[in-house]
Amino acid sequence: MSATERWNGELPGAAGDRQWDWARFSGIACDALSAVLDPPVDDLRPGDHLLDDIGLDSFGLLLFVTELEHRLGAELPAADVEPTAENVYRLVRDTCRRPTDL
Repeated sequence: MSATERWNGELPGAAGDRQWDWARFSGIACDALSAVLDPPVDDLRPGDHLLDDIGLDSFGLLLFVTELEHRLGAELPAADVEPTAENVYRLVRDTCRRPTDL
């Protein structure tokens, strides 16, 4: 079962403010990466650079973000940041703070 299937449409995280945690985000991100990369990605660390470490090219990065948006049911804003897993995590966290945002 993929992280997206385990997610069941509810915002991951603790009760109350329902903040994102890294483990749940990385599972969903690995599923999205695996949809655009071969071989599949099964481990993602905050410092991983999506181009240099994971192996995406610029078009692959666009495909990944589109796939991630699809899995989250949310549109992520454009950001002028280094394409690291941690920066994508922060973007998701800041964009999708509450279940009503999805």
